[in-house]
Amino acid sequence: MTPLTTRHPMHPMHLRATNMPPRNAATATAALSTGKAVLTFGTAVIVKTLPASVTVQGVAPTAFTQDSPTQITLTYAAPVVTGNVLNWPANVAEVRTRDGGYIAAFTHTF
Repeated sequence: MTPLTTRHPMHPMHLRATNMPPRNAATATAALSTGKAVLTFGTAVIVKTLPASVTVQGVAPTAFTQDSPTQITLTYAAPVVTGNVLNWPANVAEVRTRDGGYIAAFTHTF
């Protein structure tokens, strides 16, 4: 005689990432303030480390500050000026939304 086995359903907290609904990418806008790039997001974000892949004229930032849950300021070696182009690539891991989502890729000319 074979023993009976009981199958336990998976607890909702143990869902695999592949089973989770996709997160929508947050949007951002950029502005120029005293030679720095100020980014404002449509939702609260968490900055883990310096987002080196976010460039202005191909140059990575040297420092950042998180001014509020929805705003960060990026400092570059040379002041950002009118006519410079900021490039925010897709899936920047250093800046995520509070639920783990990414910021949508965009470019901005100051």
